[in-house]
Amino acid sequence: MHRAMKAVVTGIWTLLFLLGVFLPSLWAEATEEILKKDFPSFVFDRVVPTAVKGIYAVIYAGQEVVYYVPEAGVLITGEMIAKGGVNLTDEVKSEIMTLHYKDIPLEKGLKIGTGKNTVVEITDPDCPYCRSGAQYFADRTDVTRYVFFWPLSPDSEQKVRHILCAKDRIKMYEEVMAGKYDEAGLTLCQDPAVDSLMKDYHELGARIGMTGTPIYFVNGKSVRGANIPVIEGLLKGTQGPEPTKPPEK
Repeated sequence: MHRAMKAVVTGIWTLLFLLGVFLPSLWAEATEEILKKDFPSFVFDRVVPTAVKGIYAVIYAGQEVVYYVPEAGVLITGEMIAKGGVNLTDEVKSEIMTLHYKDIPLEKGLKIGTGKNTVVEITDPDCPYCRSGAQYFADRTDVTRYVFFWPLSPDSEQKVRHILCAKDRIKMYEEVMAGKYDEAGLTLCQDPAVDSLMKDYHELGARIGMTGTPIYFVNGKSVRGANIPVIEGLLKGTQGPEPTKPPEK
């Protein structure tokens, strides 16, 4: 009797687990079909459930989000804010960005450090938040950083070229991010390898849906902006997928 009861309980827990794993996915797929019928001209990437029953987040154009209520047949634009001021829309966008981690060619980033934690940093030399983040990581010895550039202005573009043209790119990156070259002259070399790398950075940003800087991937988990408390939590914890580092050269 005891064994039979144990088998029944085990079966129930297994069923609940499978329902928890597969039902959200099935509901999302069904919702996608309803969305296509309600808005046939709307091109979107995917539909995911939200914390609010009956409301789904619709991702389109890479990283843009609107909300869909299939029961009412309406799309809602704007941000979803939970009690306590938690921005649920930002959380959705961070999860979307995390999915792009596997697409980042780490070997093309500027490698700084040899720590156990892997941090991918997509930055703009003229962005104040990017500079704050750079200073924060400069004081840590437990990270290996892969720095990529997403310049948002002609001046930023020139600073990136100045870094890439330098014999010691790491030193130049640190000096530029510290503001040393905000007024000083820049060295802009004519180097096809630099041109190619700049092109790669622009294509990467477009591919993963960059709209602003900085973006960090801390051990595979994306963080929008220089959100130091979140970054520290990821460095201390075990959140996010374990990254695959490129082979040492």
